[in-house]
Amino acid sequence: MIDVSMSKIAKYLNQHILGDAYASEVDLETYSTDKSILKIRPQVVVVPKNTQDMRKTMRFTSQLAEKGIKLSVTVRGKGNDKTGAAIGDGIIMLTGDMNKILDIDVKQRLVRVQPGITIEELNLALATHGLVVPVAPRHGGHSLGGLIANNLSGVSTGKYGRFMEYINEIEVVLSNGDVLQTSRIGKREVNRKKGEQALEGEIFRRLDSLIDDRQKVIDEFLADDDIDNAGYEMISKVKRKDGSFDLRPLFFASQGTLGVVSEMIVRAEYLSPQALAVLEVESTDAARDLVDAILPLDPAELGFYSEGIFAEAVGAGKHYPIKVSDDKKQHAGVVLTVMFDDINTRARNRNIKKVTDLAARAGAKVTIASDDNYDEVKSVFNVLDTYLNLAGKGTKLPLVDGAFVPLNLLGEYLAAVKALEKRLGMDLPVYGSVLDGVYSIRPSLNLAVMTHRQLAFKLLKEYAGIIDGLDGNMAGDGAEGRLKSVVTRPSTDDGLLDLYKHVKEIFDPKGVLNPGVKTEVDIKWLIAHLRTEYGEGIIKE
Repeated sequence: MIDVSMSKIAKYLNQHILGDAYASEVDLETYSTDKSILKIRPQVVVVPKNTQDMRKTMRFTSQLAEKGIKLSVTVRGKGNDKTGAAIGDGIIMLTGDMNKILDIDVKQRLVRVQPGITIEELNLALATHGLVVPVAPRHGGHSLGGLIANNLSGVSTGKYGRFMEYINEIEVVLSNGDVLQTSRIGKREVNRKKGEQALEGEIFRRLDSLIDDRQKVIDEFLADDDIDNAGYEMISKVKRKDGSFDLRPLFFASQGTLGVVSEMIVRAEYLSPQALAVLEVESTDAARDLVDAILPLDPAELGFYSEGIFAEAVGAGKHYPIKVSDDKKQHAGVVLTVMFDDINTRARNRNIKKVTDLAARAGAKVTIASDDNYDEVKSVFNVLDTYLNLAGKGTKLPLVDGAFVPLNLLGEYLAAVKALEKRLGMDLPVYGSVLDGVYSIRPSLNLAVMTHRQLAFKLLKEYAGIIDGLDGNMAGDGAEGRLKSVVTRPSTDDGLLDLYKHVKEIFDPKGVLNPGVKTEVDIKWLIAHLRTEYGEGIIKE
């Protein structure tokens, strides 16, 4: 009988890695939750110092699996995952100590970094060189590894694209401890890779065959450009008609189920000045028309907020350079935030003038940021910092964040959410980014109350039905993890599910990488792992 006590496993790992392994009650409790409403207690917490530590940990768990002992590995950056994908019942591998900038090539605008550094930390360092990675989420506390794992969008995603488009190369530790360097390679190099005997060769051989065999399924369901982070949708971007291969897309939204990101090379852009405007619109219909008029101006950001969000913030004592009705029944308006970042000052000013004219014709009030009121106007852009931390009737739970809604169906979406509010008897003001079509609602619920726990799943199911009926998807910003799987899996074609199953098996044949994530999840299991309280300190979006 093999002794697999967790204290001995932690001791063994401590003897073989530069980092640390912990199995104390305090550490295990600390990392049993992420930003989701779920709780799963790990058995060991590992803090690697370098890629070699990651390799040794994965090799160790792979060897255990060969002996019939399953000890899973869940990679965790800052624990911001809202779907339960940064928690697991085996090893939690923290990347926080792997947070170095290894090299900056200012001329080429390239930076080589480790996965534990946050996007805010990276951009602060790049700013000293006049550079920026322009696709950051509003909350800069996400690690780069987390941005990859969830394929998160940002406030400027609609103009600049997602983080994926700024990654030149990813270094990945595979499930058996081997290292894979990923970038696009030509057909000749692909054939050479397929001839190798290591796991990398097996991946190229089997993946190439899988794509050829399932091309009809890929063409039918994955051909459009709409972002759906459920499953392994990015397989459609791996192989081109010329036979070239690029594994990088597969790791985006994979939530650590295919490999462990250990290093990456990121491309930056030049910093540009910003011009800001805030528009107060009386109705959702008027806001929808104004959105159509503003989009051709190519804004870097176009934020959408139901008036109720500001009403709650004002009720908590905040002051904004906009007028919010005191009558809750009158909260039918919308606040739009607009930002232009053209390098040319004249172009920025011209676009701001056009926005002012459009607002006037639509009967909307517009406030333009100037040297005198910049901080005040900027506070409107940061309203979520206040709104999400208001207790109200319960914590604003990240239950159905980040759904994708087609622009042409935005009006229908807003009407459907209003109807859902009435059916469930709760306030569900909408916020999101028009440019990438990603919207969220935050229900105020108390997980300690049984009826609220039941209401959480009722909301999840009904909201998913709305999104599905509008040809949208629940995983537009961030992947499905465990929580959203209960609503994304049933609506996914069986052929597509089988394709995803084979992708997972190819990269992780022993099933040690974050099992239970991006797969079918039993509703009873979810209920059993629901938290009875939700407290993560100050919520950052």
